Amino acid sequence: MTRLEQLQKEYTDNLAALKDITAKRSADGTFPADVQEQIRKANEDCARIMSEMETERILEQRLKEEVLLEFHNRPEQTSTTAGKREINYDTVFWRHMQRSNS
Repeated sequence: MTRLEQLQKEYTDNLAALKDITAKRSADGTFPADVQEQIRKANEDCARIMSEMETERILEQRLKEEVLLEFHNRPEQTSTTAGKREINYDTVFWRHMQRSNS
């Protein structure tokens, strides 16, 4: 599991907990002080997780850009023939990029 996937799970869990916390309204529709504190903390956690998720997304994008830059700056293509089909670096690279985006 990637760090981004871990953060997404943590965010989903935190939202579920926040939903449970907000169900603790008193009869007049307000929240007791301890529940208000739990809500504040859960909201802070959500903001922190969202920030970390954005950082991870940017990092993943930078790594992909680095791979693309290396690809475009490679000195030459290498290829091999497997049976009747020619397999070259471009084909393998783009298949890999398509799978990693899924």
